[in-house]
Amino acid sequence: MNEDRRSTPEPGTGTGTEAAGAAAHGSGRRPPAPAAGGDALDARIVDTLQELSVCVDRLRQQRRELERERDVAVELQEAAERRVREAVEHLAGERRAARRLSTALEHLREHTLELHRALFAGDLTDLLLRAALAITGAARGVYFEVLESSGPGAGGEAVAPTGDPGPGFRLASSIDVPLGDGDSPPPVLRAVAQRCVAEGRSVLHEAAVADDADGARLGSHLLAAPVSLGGRLDGVVIVADKEGGFDEEDAKHLVSIGDQASVAWENRRLQRKLHSVHLEMVGMLADLAETKDPHTHGHCQQVAEVAYRLGERLGLEDEHLRVVSYAALLHDVGKVGVSDVILQKSDPLLAEEMELVRAHVRIGHGLLRRIPPLARVAEAVLHHHECWDGTGYPQGLAGEAIPVESRVVAVADSFCAMLEDRPYQKSRSRQEAMAELRRCAGTKFDPDVVTAMLALLTDDPALPAGGLTHQALLPDFGRREAPAGAAPLRS
Repeated sequence: MNEDRRSTPEPGTGTGTEAAGAAAHGSGRRPPAPAAGGDALDARIVDTLQELSVCVDRLRQQRRELERERDVAVELQEAAERRVREAVEHLAGERRAARRLSTALEHLREHTLELHRALFAGDLTDLLLRAALAITGAARGVYFEVLESSGPGAGGEAVAPTGDPGPGFRLASSIDVPLGDGDSPPPVLRAVAQRCVAEGRSVLHEAAVADDADGARLGSHLLAAPVSLGGRLDGVVIVADKEGGFDEEDAKHLVSIGDQASVAWENRRLQRKLHSVHLEMVGMLADLAETKDPHTHGHCQQVAEVAYRLGERLGLEDEHLRVVSYAALLHDVGKVGVSDVILQKSDPLLAEEMELVRAHVRIGHGLLRRIPPLARVAEAVLHHHECWDGTGYPQGLAGEAIPVESRVVAVADSFCAMLEDRPYQKSRSRQEAMAELRRCAGTKFDPDVVTAMLALLTDDPALPAGGLTHQALLPDFGRREAPAGAAPLRS
């Protein structure tokens, strides 16, 4: 009984723990956790904080790296922008230089053509100086011709001083340069020219103001370059007074002007040589044509003289004048293929014989066209018997379809032929020949050419003078001004 009472609690009672738990449960509070569980929680919190600290450090490190990368990127961007600006500035400078070079080359091209033309007109030094001013941008300058001797008889203004071992010079051309007594150039120019010749290259001379009073008016810079023609020193070109002064490119351009002048001179020499060969060849052909018909001796020379003067009167350009002169001298060269019996026959020609005579234009054309420089001359010879109204031969061309050179030769040939005795006709007076030209104007001949011919014959009663050589009849054509009152002919 006692044991049962010890082990079985009484109603409403229990063990202490159970009672405490029940009391706690009854009051709604959780029972206190065991001590071991609290330590584990604290450890986890510490670990979490440590992890957070590491993450913060890592984020700070990443932030510093990002800031460094940003700074590098900014530097790279600034460097790139700097390079872009430099490239843009360089490109702009290159464009300016290219425009300047293009302008200089255009000036050089234009003035090179003028230099080649100037050799025909004989004003090479003046044009060379103008070209030098244009291509360098200088305002004034001179061209000194180097004299082999500066003593009496050298000609021009010799500017080498007495006893000066340097070369003598002649002032060949001057543009806006102040000249002293006797039209002598400032001494500073002489000194620069002598230095240029002595060194054999272009010379940039500075501080001209300190040289002499006249030098002050030339500006603070002078640029000089030697000019050689035909393998020898011809002169010195000096330019002055350029805003901003001269640079290396200006020196190159000035030298190039001299080089182009030398090329032009050499080309001209070769052209003269070739022209001489042509003259000899043309002269032989003309002589050959005259051997076929002694009655026409000197006729071709007279036709050439009249045709050239007539072409000038009409205002023909140089190339047309050249063709006119050659064609007039050679218009009968095809008669070498026609029988002497037919050419000297005094009775009227049979139809077959007339066809043989008319064939001389085709024969002459065939001979001349084989010589390349005479190709246009061959065409003029072929058509010099065409008529304005289309009734001529060999092709029946009419009006302006006939080459202008042929129209000119036709009038000159007919006029000269009427003044001569032929086996088949008696000579006519000058007035009769002029009247015949007037009558045939608009039918056989170009009326404009006839009008010019009649005016020419009225103004020059001695035409044709005759007795001229082939060289005189075939001059070395250059640029010529049309006579006063001349009107360009339709071509």
